[in-house]
Amino acid sequence: MAFIGAGTNKKISASAPSEYRDQFSPHHFDAQLIDFSDGKDQPDNYEAFIDRRLELIAERINTYLGVEAN
Repeated sequence: MAFIGAGTNKKISASAPSEYRDQFSPHHFDAQLIDFSDGKDQPDNYEAFIDRRLELIAERINTYLGVEAN
């Protein structure tokens, strides 16, 4: 889940990230902890995308809480 406005949601609709990612600044994806490297913008790599995003979210939360990861 990423936080986007209704207009953006309608703009990207059901498109694959590879189709819409160049329409937005990388800054916007970085702010949402979205990593499209290594082909993660392709539908076939959705699981890798989700796994990486969960890692990034956990890292951010642990940093915020001052918890060191193992």
